[in-house]
Amino acid sequence: MLLKIMIVDDESIVRKDFKYMIGCADEAYKIVAEAANGKEALEKFNEHRPDVVITDIKMPLMDGIELAECILRDSKETKIILLSSYAEFHLAQKAIHLGVHAYLLKHEMDSVILFDYLNKLFEQIGEERKIERSKTMIQLMQSNMDAEAEQELLDKLDLTILKRSFILIVFDIEDEHESEKKASMTVPVLSEREFSSIIGDHMTGPGLWELMQMAEREYVCILKADGAAGESQMMQEVRTMVINIQASMKMKHQMTAAVAVSGLSSPGESISGLYRQTAAKLKYKVFYKGQAIVTGIPPESSGLSGLTLQKTTLDRLKHHFYQGEYEQVQVCLKKLLLDHTVERQDLTMLNKAVDGLLLFVRDFVSERNRERADQYDPYKMHEEVYRLGSVYKIYDWFLILFDKLRQEYNHKYCLKVLKALHYIHTHFNKDIGLEELSRVMEVSPIYASLLFKKEVGETYKSYLAKHRVHTAEALLRTGSYKIYEIGNMVGYQTTAYFCRIFKQITGKNPSDYEYRSRE
Repeated sequence: MLLKIMIVDDESIVRKDFKYMIGCADEAYKIVAEAANGKEALEKFNEHRPDVVITDIKMPLMDGIELAECILRDSKETKIILLSSYAEFHLAQKAIHLGVHAYLLKHEMDSVILFDYLNKLFEQIGEERKIERSKTMIQLMQSNMDAEAEQELLDKLDLTILKRSFILIVFDIEDEHESEKKASMTVPVLSEREFSSIIGDHMTGPGLWELMQMAEREYVCILKADGAAGESQMMQEVRTMVINIQASMKMKHQMTAAVAVSGLSSPGESISGLYRQTAAKLKYKVFYKGQAIVTGIPPESSGLSGLTLQKTTLDRLKHHFYQGEYEQVQVCLKKLLLDHTVERQDLTMLNKAVDGLLLFVRDFVSERNRERADQYDPYKMHEEVYRLGSVYKIYDWFLILFDKLRQEYNHKYCLKVLKALHYIHTHFNKDIGLEELSRVMEVSPIYASLLFKKEVGETYKSYLAKHRVHTAEALLRTGSYKIYEIGNMVGYQTTAYFCRIFKQITGKNPSDYEYRSRE
């Protein structure tokens, strides 16, 4: 960045002194104009548009205060340093009121003081330009302006990075512990400065890039294409860089990022159109198990055959659920949400599958208890499901929901035992004593124990242990958790005790459950 400076003083010796001091500095500072009075300075300001004006206060024709007023009325971003031979405090107060940057005494001025102020101005102007550039770029990408208007705005920005081919990268950030932070009133924030630092740490070579924060969770990085590298090599380098950025975010900030990457831009291509195309790819992050890097949009492939297969699978799932064949329900659910949609990466099929499952749940509950049907409103639950962000998490969510419905609406038990079962299913990860269970059943502890064993066929402690282990089995099959995490999730304080109970009930160790990756 070049800082353009204008010197205004009616004494030529003062102007020469400033020219000498600034001329000895590095190339970041350049005197573009000088003037002997305010009137001449105003004409030269309009011609050269300097970033900084250093002006004496006492001058003929127009003094420094009047000059500052005229300049700041026209250009609020210009920085003004006023000079005076005397400590005239009423002038200093007026200067501050005008919004000038500094009020300095000539006899105290030397190169150290001067460059202390100029260096601060250099940083301030650079930051202001970056913010203004970022605002303009955001306005540009979010607008639907025509090609001519877009080009006019780009010419004002004069961004070198947009004059040749570039790649656009969209980051969608998620905090892994957002729910806990919100509960403790700690807002999860990753500032633009922090994220810029992460990108800078992993930028390969002398790459030119710009970063913009489009929304609270969304960042856009424009990366200049390497003219010496082919598109295939460039895209591979970008992918490696993105993987490293994702790893750094996860390790340092406990945040994950879904990333969409555009192809290499073509000469004259609309940046707003390229942004919309790239951001649209993020919808497909739902098909990835881990952190997503989406480089292309797969063609819609459902067709009549895909939708027919989907309907057949959903009908089978409903049949098996009504018949109490819950293992087959899990098989159908896996086909419906994973096998059918992930391979095709078909959003239409996924949406239809989720909607069909939620409508079935609502109808099933409504048949048995109309008063509770509102709790399973498919539209509200649809929002909850898609907040999960991954089809694998959606699959696990439906597994848990169907198990809950299976337990809750099994009517072979009396109402008191059903209450006990429901309580166990919703509090199984806590220690449940007989006194606590008897209060739920609204009977004495002795009668609660006898009634439970009579109808269920085993003690409540035995039933609780089996339910914990069966829940653990379902979690193990997802492949999403460690053994010690699952033991803790189902209510066991130590991994060793969890493994012992697990083997007593299933005849296997938790480690015997091998998980075939769904990647």
